[in-house]
Amino acid sequence: MIRVLLILFLISLSTHYAKANELNVSINSYSDAAAYIKAAYENGLDKKCWDFNTTQRKVVAFLGSEELDDKHENNLSKKSTELKPFDCNVLASVIDMLHSNKNVILAKYPKPQKSEAASDWKKLPSNNPVFYSQNGGSKAILSINERNSPEISLLTVNSNCDLNSRSKQGESFMYVNKTLVKFGYVCNGDMQSIFFAKSQKGKEYILKEFEDKSKVCYALKEEIKGLCFSAIGFKSLKRELLNIKKQRDTAI
Repeated sequence: MIRVLLILFLISLSTHYAKANELNVSINSYSDAAAYIKAAYENGLDKKCWDFNTTQRKVVAFLGSEELDDKHENNLSKKSTELKPFDCNVLASVIDMLHSNKNVILAKYPKPQKSEAASDWKKLPSNNPVFYSQNGGSKAILSINERNSPEISLLTVNSNCDLNSRSKQGESFMYVNKTLVKFGYVCNGDMQSIFFAKSQKGKEYILKEFEDKSKVCYALKEEIKGLCFSAIGFKSLKRELLNIKKQRDTAI
């Protein structure tokens, strides 16, 4: 009986009834379908319904690698409560129905595309390809170093770089997202200097932080109360910077 009702549901893509437990599944969006299949699976885990990973593969195949974004997660708690009273057979029927008819459901309710946040990174008006993200008067700078590799440096106020300072360069230590990094710095003006990681390991760590995090913070103390810079847009600008470098290298 459940199988027949599932087929009727797929034709209309509106409401599914599982009479054995009076289950009424109403799908009006992709969010509904995604939340139902994950809620059915998680409720089944709690009830020890699934002995093998076959069911898990069906859920992963439906949701894709993105799993559920925040919008669908909000819907998930409602569906979990709704499905909680039902037994393993009903939960399995919901998963089977959604998995086997993913294309039909997506045709009517396309999966929403995640919108990319606007980048805070800007290009400096310069002959050299340089991009920056700003926090007040300080800048995190993406550029190409002397080894033709991407590098993040920090342009900020440095008390060791006043007008009376004899030394125009030096070394310092700062935490970057709570990891201590050894920096070199070069004074380039009144109370300003450019900091750059001294070791290749430090440079690679900072680049990875900008690739993996939404923001990256520099501070003198481990608890991080210093300068934070947006990392959003970093990857696309890194590709653009490397493309500019590649074009210049191949110019005749």
